[in-house]
Amino acid sequence: MMLFNLTKAATEHLFPDSVAKQQGDIIQRRRGENIVLYDRDSKQKDTVDFVFHLHAIKVKRFYCVVAIEKETRWVHIIHHVKKGDVREFTRRFHERLVNGVANMIMHVKPNSIALLDMTVDNYTTANQEMLFVHKSDKSCNTHISQIVWIYRNVIDEHGFPGNELDAMYFDMEQNAFIRKTKQSKDYFYPAEAMLEKFLRSYAAMTEKEIQLAVQGNRKGWIISGAKDECNMH
Repeated sequence: MMLFNLTKAATEHLFPDSVAKQQGDIIQRRRGENIVLYDRDSKQKDTVDFVFHLHAIKVKRFYCVVAIEKETRWVHIIHHVKKGDVREFTRRFHERLVNGVANMIMHVKPNSIALLDMTVDNYTTANQEMLFVHKSDKSCNTHISQIVWIYRNVIDEHGFPGNELDAMYFDMEQNAFIRKTKQSKDYFYPAEAMLEKFLRSYAAMTEKEIQLAVQGNRKGWIISGAKDECNMH
């Protein structure tokens, strides 16, 4: 299961009819195509692999949703998100996340289609259910503010991305910037942290293989590789 913590702005944009008022209120939980309402005191018994913090912003009359993962600080900005269309947002979000990680896996192991398929299948199975909580995080909000400042400048100069691949290029540039959190012992690159976490959670690889894969996926490729992929389409 994937957990989404939403700021007030994200809650109001994605769930305009929700009644979540307090920090920690559980908003909605998706089971396939069905939406089930949960009470504030519902217990979260499921295993959570990722915790993404969401924030909604308005850029040139259009709403965008910023998603940043709490532990790895991996980020996506999903542009042109319609109010209340949480299904389309989550579809694009998962697609963007899978494509970003898939590019890194194929860079490290270019002939490992079977590994990629298995990893993506395991991710999809593990995250079919999503829990949305009205909750904010000061540290994540700080990084979101930094990324939003860059994003607004890019949009002012170049306009919105023409397709999802161009949008992913911006995401991967941000994921190549070094980060530090209170929980981390040292500075790290979000892309490498996400690749390590993704492989550990969903790939049948030894710890040594995972570390070799992470070491083989350095910052330089994260930017140039994503750019090459975008230029191919």
